[in-house]
Amino acid sequence: MKIKIKYTAQLKKEAATGEEWKDVEASVEIEDLLKELTNGKNEKFQNILFDENNHRRQSILVIHNNEQVSGQVMEFKENDEILIMSPIAGG
Repeated sequence: MKIKIKYTAQLKKEAATGEEWKDVEASVEIEDLLKELTNGKNEKFQNILFDENNHRRQSILVIHNNEQVSGQVMEFKENDEILIMSPIAGG
């Protein structure tokens, strides 16, 4: 099934797009989805999402249909939306 992935801030810049559509299974682990999203993206994109041990950075927020994801597995339906937020800094 297809879901919409939206990026903000640094991720949007490094992905060179604000959103993309992905084919996924009905049940997906968050880490696996994020790792799949790095395919074809530059190293900066990968380094924003993952630390040197290839674990998702705690500062990355994953929002599924307007609710923050707290578990490890997400259940999807056709046209669900995922928002991936990287830290925002400024002053």
